[in-house]
Amino acid sequence: MNKFSKSFKALWIGEIVSEFGGAAGGIINGLLLYELTGSREWMGVLWLVYFIPSLILQGISAPFLNHVVKEKMLQNIQLIRAGAYILPLVGYLIGTDVGTILGLVVLQCLLGLMQPIYASLSFSLLPEICKEKNLSKQMHY
Repeated sequence: MNKFSKSFKALWIGEIVSEFGGAAGGIINGLLLYELTGSREWMGVLWLVYFIPSLILQGISAPFLNHVVKEKMLQNIQLIRAGAYILPLVGYLIGTDVGTILGLVVLQCLLGLMQPIYASLSFSLLPEICKEKNLSKQMHY
């Protein structure tokens, strides 16, 4: 891995941390929802609330991402994701289980919307941070 630039290593490690954090957050959110509702079905709904917006946005977002400042957008996405984790806490502080459940559902929806944009943008930075010789070249037969 010594042949990769510092920027690439930082991006790669950031992706690993982001994916791990997202997976851990999803598991914890599901367990919290199960604790509140006692329902496995609600846990499934929570995963669908993440997965369906993510799947839809993956198909339509990439062409529009060429027209944004990638670094600034990545920072904003991370701030939105971090702020979204406060929503279940706010629901809990309100004092009702419904508020916490609603906060979890909105959180998962926001995470599902942000993840495909974040992944696309971070991988689109590769040509800017890597030397051309380190980028994969398409073989012509």
